[in-house]
Amino acid sequence: MLAFALVVVSNVFCLACGSSSGTPGGGGGATGTTSTGGLHGCTNIQGSCTSNGGLSCEEWAGYDAASVANFMSGCNHPNQVLSAGPCDTTATVGGCGVATGAVCGVIWSFAPVTASEVQTDCNGQYQTFVTP
Repeated sequence: MLAFALVVVSNVFCLACGSSSGTPGGGGGATGTTSTGGLHGCTNIQGSCTSNGGLSCEEWAGYDAASVANFMSGCNHPNQVLSAGPCDTTATVGGCGVATGAVCGVIWSFAPVTASEVQTDCNGQYQTFVTP
């Protein structure tokens, strides 16, 4: 289930990044505010969505208003909680970060998922295991 969630979110993040110029395209690109991905996630978080009964939380940064609106509208299931701020990573086991150009996103996972599972599933292009 974790692998599926990582693939889905990775694809969502990359919907807004498509050009080779470093400026994401396709109806939603980077804002003037640059976000960077690092060992502890993204900077300049624009919003987050807690889902799967609190087992995961995804956050995004560096996107234009249209992309952020799309992410927010996708967080509308009864088991999801939308926030204009970052995920609460207090009890996380780690996350999988996706950073391309000026855009960044992280899916944070919580127990019973293990850090080892997150590390194993976070192995695609542009993906990096991150700690809180």
